[in-house]
Amino acid sequence: MKAKVALVGVGGYGYNYVENLCRLAEENRIDFVAAAEFAPEKWQERIETLQKHNVRIVKDADELYSLGVDFDLVCLPVGIESHEPLTIQALEHNCNVMVEKPLAGSLAAVENMISARNKTDRFIAVGYQHFYEPALQKVKELLLSGKLGKITKVKLMGRWPRGDAYYDRNYWAGKIFGRHSQILDSPYCNAFAHYINIVLYLAGKSRDEAATPQLTAAELSRSRDIENFDTGIVRFAAGDIPVTAMFTHCCAEASSPQILFTCENGSVYYNESGSWQVAGADGNVLPEFTVTCAAAHRNMFEAVIKCLTDRSQRICTPEIAAKHVMLMEELYKKAEVKTLAPEQYTIGEKGVRLNKGLAEAWDVMFAAL
Repeated sequence: MKAKVALVGVGGYGYNYVENLCRLAEENRIDFVAAAEFAPEKWQERIETLQKHNVRIVKDADELYSLGVDFDLVCLPVGIESHEPLTIQALEHNCNVMVEKPLAGSLAAVENMISARNKTDRFIAVGYQHFYEPALQKVKELLLSGKLGKITKVKLMGRWPRGDAYYDRNYWAGKIFGRHSQILDSPYCNAFAHYINIVLYLAGKSRDEAATPQLTAAELSRSRDIENFDTGIVRFAAGDIPVTAMFTHCCAEASSPQILFTCENGSVYYNESGSWQVAGADGNVLPEFTVTCAAAHRNMFEAVIKCLTDRSQRICTPEIAAKHVMLMEELYKKAEVKTLAPEQYTIGEKGVRLNKGLAEAWDVMFAAL
């Protein structure tokens, strides 16, 4: 019997879920029963796509569960502060859950979600799509094998310009608190959260474990009129491994996220626009370990659907995703956010802030780390 699947939230990032769930329905692998969207008039094209696939459209999650359907999986590409209540509601209706990253805006919310899951035999899969790439899992196995020795340090950097439309797209962008709960939205908590999660997972001491972070220093700033920060250099320990992370939305041009693991007997390098590359102690690339990144979202949905019938399938659990939330709370509690003076930045096309000299300075700094 095919799994019965429901979606809550069609708008925004929900397009990935609409596309993949419709694909799985077309392949006759799931029964895509219903989708909840409180503002369907804003997403008419997506609603029409769903209706072509005979997906029933309802107003909200409450109406979804009143349909009398025993859903096997409920997908939640919704705002950060909705993750906790909607996940718990789905679990209470005996549904497995696929929820977007970040898992939550506070460790208290994470603990509530895990507690609700533990009362059932259901799972929570977190939508860190890179986790589900075979390439990442192959690198995890390699690092645990000891072939490269211990990881001695990690550095990661990314620059993605975001203008007014990004910060105006919803009520919570750039905010510390939403309408009802803490959310801590920032480049580290949202757009670049994937790469923090990658580092913490790969630094974990076992196959299904992420390292516990501990903040050591942070330089956070904002040039926009927001509650939280839009630029940061953050230093933390992933277990006993020193990490430096550099992310911003205040730049003229995009620079793909990159990560370098330096190990005792080699290195592991990742670039968002390319592949994973592993080098030995002599610096020569080991082709047998070099793997291309591809189809992350497709792999994620394949894994979650498989997990419905095969619990040995590896998913990003809330225990893994919780370590990112732990670091975000430490940043909020311990680090100060500096507001830049107007002369320290300019405003470019579409309202993108451009922190003066940042790109050049960061490239030099990253190379020297």
